Amino acid sequence: MKISNLLLAESSAPKFVDAPRLDESQLILGDVELPLHNAEFINNCFSVARAWGIRQLLLAGDFIHWSSLSPFRDTKNDMSAEIELIEQYLAVFVEPWEHVTWMEGNHERRPQRALDRLLKAKYAARLIVPPDLAKEFERKVTCTDYFYAYVGEDWLIEHPQATNIVPANAARRIAGAQGYNVAMAHDHLVGIQQTEDGKHWGVEIGCCADPDRMEYYQHRHTTRPRWVNAALILRRVEDRFYPTLLTPDWTDWDWEKRNRNNSRVTQSRSNSRKRHN
Repeated sequence: MKISNLLLAESSAPKFVDAPRLDESQLILGDVELPLHNAEFINNCFSVARAWGIRQLLLAGDFIHWSSLSPFRDTKNDMSAEIELIEQYLAVFVEPWEHVTWMEGNHERRPQRALDRLLKAKYAARLIVPPDLAKEFERKVTCTDYFYAYVGEDWLIEHPQATNIVPANAARRIAGAQGYNVAMAHDHLVGIQQTEDGKHWGVEIGCCADPDRMEYYQHRHTTRPRWVNAALILRRVEDRFYPTLLTPDWTDWDWEKRNRNNSRVTQSRSNSRKRHN
């Protein structure tokens, strides 16, 4: 056979092009770090999301803290006790929602590192799901091995390796590189920056953990900016997704719940009149 007639065969290796793509409004929570969460803040976010008619939840990595598998030496190492504690809080992240997407974060990889074995996200999740929630969890929750997910045509939700002490610097750079608006967890900071070409935005969406419950964070000071509680709603209107940042400092929780509920009732009555006419 002549060498000129030889053709290179297509690679048999898989392509990794199936990251989650979400098309409905989302409440996005980053760095919940159960069981070291801030319950008051998260409950306020849940209440606003329900008032707005948001029925899908996106967990943007580090949903579980895994203190027992932490590389920090000043944490407890009783994994059974940690799982029992996590089980007490899990239902509210599953039962009220039509669908939940659970992205990977660096804390989700702690079981893999501890075992020194590959463990896909959906199997790692079973470590913390109690039997009475298992069927509903399986039906509603998508666990992905990707550290990102797409929302609509314009938004990319990230839990990246990149960090920066300037809030939203890393998010802006990822937005510029990927060509999407980026909402980023992982840094536990809040900030908004526009890309250099003015086409996209980088948003850091804070964390939902309680800094006062983080032993390693409180036992030693750092020059990095302080952690900030925040979350994001991406609300779909026709084919666009509009962002709303939720923070204790900026969000009037009672106003948002009251007025959004009133707005939904008014809109429902308007739609009903249109149908009858």
